[in-house]
Amino acid sequence: MKRIPKSRRYSYMARAGVIMVAVAVVSLLVVACGDLYSLVIVANPSVGGNATAVTGQTMYTAGSQVTIQAVAAEGYRFVNWTAPAGSFVDANSASTQFTMPEENVTVTANFVVTYAVTMTANPPTGGSATDVTGQTRYVAGAQVTIEAVSYYGHKFVNWTAQAGSFADADSSTTQLTMPAQDVTVTANFAECDLASEICIDFEDLVLNTDYSVGFAFIASCVQIDVEGFQLDDPDETWVYDGFARVSGDQNAGGSGQDIQVANVNLWFHGGPWDCLSLLFGHSGGNLNIEVNGQLRNFSDFREIDGETIGGVEVSVVVFVDVPHRYYQGMLVLSGTINHFAIGGGELWIDNACLCMGGCVPAFCVDFEDLVLNTDYSVGNQFWASGVQIDVEGFQLDDTDETWVDDGFARVSGDQSAGGSGKDIEANNVNLRFHGGPWDCLSLLFGDWGGNLNIEVNGHFRNFCDFREIDGETIGGVEVSVAVFVDVPHSCYQGMLFLSGTINSFAIGGQELFVDNVCLDQ
Repeated sequence: MKRIPKSRRYSYMARAGVIMVAVAVVSLLVVACGDLYSLVIVANPSVGGNATAVTGQTMYTAGSQVTIQAVAAEGYRFVNWTAPAGSFVDANSASTQFTMPEENVTVTANFVVTYAVTMTANPPTGGSATDVTGQTRYVAGAQVTIEAVSYYGHKFVNWTAQAGSFADADSSTTQLTMPAQDVTVTANFAECDLASEICIDFEDLVLNTDYSVGFAFIASCVQIDVEGFQLDDPDETWVYDGFARVSGDQNAGGSGQDIQVANVNLWFHGGPWDCLSLLFGHSGGNLNIEVNGQLRNFSDFREIDGETIGGVEVSVVVFVDVPHRYYQGMLVLSGTINHFAIGGGELWIDNACLCMGGCVPAFCVDFEDLVLNTDYSVGNQFWASGVQIDVEGFQLDDTDETWVDDGFARVSGDQSAGGSGKDIEANNVNLRFHGGPWDCLSLLFGDWGGNLNIEVNGHFRNFCDFREIDGETIGGVEVSVAVFVDVPHSCYQGMLFLSGTINSFAIGGQELFVDNVCLDQ
């Protein structure tokens, strides 16, 4: 056997070792790196924006976490990521991580075209128009909440736009359905004729909006400031952390929206007025009233009934009283009112009605000087508070419009008209009030069933519900009706108000109660 020299033997062994090490390294690299797959990222549509892998590579092993990012072009919005394989940490996020699958893959960033909303007010001095949702650009079909707020001396009229649609174009807060185009949305306002804007009903405010001390808001064209409140404690402490809230609970006894007053006063601008009335609901805490610079801090509206505050006469009528819980009624001020504020701890107000150069009833017939349970038949007459009242026949609501004369008027103590003390029940009779002419007339009523009659200046109406004649003109006299309490299928109570020259007046019903007939002479 041939012997290999020692030096050559070592050389062969060294070469074999190098080859073995090289094979091992390659094997380790293959095991460590695995197969590589391509990642392609595209935008859909291509003009909608850019989509990239933040790491900047194009080849990855299966399971790799790749950070990807989408940036929308102007006029577009990112929607989501899609891919035929692999997974996303959050497919709806423009910046996210993609887990690489065991295959080549194309990842798509999807974009959608958006359209601009421009908000304007007409006229600009009339108020503001706001995109409450606040995105300024939207996809077609999106629901955009918009809000209009009128400035002093103006009122909101409606919304208009050249495209799209509104949930309610006549509501100051509503939703716009976005069209497939840019759109200008206009809030239209009109100047107020303050002489004809009688009642502040808060319907033009946004439900559940809170106003803090120092804020002012406009309701029915009248500016109302939110001010501090004086507590009923030994130090008569003033607090400034309360609020006024637009409420839909109808706790003041009106309809629709009212204002909740919690440890604040509301100052009504716009005087002088000749009279003021408002509905209230009081469920706790003390109360403040300020008239012409004179402040009263009290616990119950009935405390100030009959008082004179700031040279103005105060009257209070309570309609609903639930002991130890709450009571509702009406506050009436008569006289020159230059400044007025009202507030409470747990107070609701509605229908703040203002008289500017209008009629102020001079005295009221309250029937307290009559004998309880006395009946008066057709043809009888009686006097209450110095006014002669005749009992007359009544026209039924039948096909023949039959007149009957067998009814009666009774002095009642049930307070079914919503007043206090005594009232008059009219059962199939009309009551004619003597002593005109008057410039205005108001009365409390409670209607418990049957039809009704009214006669003003020789013009006669036969009707079934006082609300039917609200807003009518009868005998040249304007008629207004406010309902305070409505119990379906049972009764409703409210106030009838006539404004104009009233030479003759009669009212009647089948189950009608009347109280506090107030007249101006």
